[in-house]
Amino acid sequence: MSRVEVRGVSKWFGRICAVYELDFYCEDGEFLVILGPSGAGKSTTLKLIAGIEGCDTGSIRIGGIDVTKLPPHKRDVAMVFEDYSLYPHFTVRENLAFPLRAPGRHIPVSEIDDRIRCVGELLRIGHLMNRYPRELSQGQRQRVSLGRALVRQPQVFLFDEPISHLDAKLRHSMRRELKRLKAELRQTVIYVTHDYLEAVSLADRVIVLKEGEIQQVGRPDEIYRAPKNAFVASLFGTVPMMFFEGRIIPNYGGRPRFIIQGAVGGSSANRVLQCTLPPKYSSLGERRLILGLRPSEISLEVVGEGCDDNLEGHVYAIQDLFTTKLVTVDLGNVMVEVMVPSPTEIARGQRVAITIPDEHFYLFDPDTRNTIPLSA
Repeated sequence: MSRVEVRGVSKWFGRICAVYELDFYCEDGEFLVILGPSGAGKSTTLKLIAGIEGCDTGSIRIGGIDVTKLPPHKRDVAMVFEDYSLYPHFTVRENLAFPLRAPGRHIPVSEIDDRIRCVGELLRIGHLMNRYPRELSQGQRQRVSLGRALVRQPQVFLFDEPISHLDAKLRHSMRRELKRLKAELRQTVIYVTHDYLEAVSLADRVIVLKEGEIQQVGRPDEIYRAPKNAFVASLFGTVPMMFFEGRIIPNYGGRPRFIIQGAVGGSSANRVLQCTLPPKYSSLGERRLILGLRPSEISLEVVGEGCDDNLEGHVYAIQDLFTTKLVTVDLGNVMVEVMVPSPTEIARGQRVAITIPDEHFYLFDPDTRNTIPLSA
């Protein structure tokens, strides 16, 4: 049993509040990801769980035991950092064995050898045992760093952005390996990252953190489909969500409409743009709103010059992303980005129309930036 419970935990550094009243849990065997930008309090949260930093308020329990006041070596957790933290004068084998030979552990040599062999097979680094860190690639060093945590067989693993410094190809490879390890080991893991792709590809659940406070907790697909605020929505998506300020007219020709106002780019700042909203939004009345749209959830078609739909414009730019194209459309006073399949025949300057399905409107309060529920 290695459930982690964080209850009402806050941490201050002088006048700066690093985390405020954190309240969450990680189930036994769960892979929990803490997602947020730099300065969100992610690493501080891990250090509080590990005991590297002390809590100013609140409590932490691991496996049902209150560890709030316990030193790090008594919490039975292992932490993997972005920095490899390998001893350069030790071989791979010696680096793996080092945490098992710490004073007070009293682990038999035969068991140490067995653990090293198992970890070597699991991480596919058995052939590297006699090499020194300087003789390893970045990916190999990261595997050894991970192995040094695995050999300890702790209750909980804490990962502090372990692959963020690797190049794109290696990050992809390490995500695949971490996914495999997750399935094979079924260990309790709390993993910190600022990378949306890491979060959605690895997590059972995600905690979104901003300025030390939890914004939302849930499965990646739940958060993607129903973000609680504009900040959360902006983190989820290969191409970020677009936001437009304007106002809703509850009954404009039989359906509510969103009027996009304010020149934010484009060739004609005087044009007022409108888009029809689902009927359910009529109950909101006339008010200011922020409209959020995901490029991947908008459709686009080429139209003739004779058409005059309100959401028509000209192709401003095209970015070829191999399997998809990111098309920037100049609608007059706003630029809208649309993801289309790569085979789509489209050229710069063409006249196009944009369609937004009813289920893909996201509305936010302009003052609180909180989501206005679809059921409103």
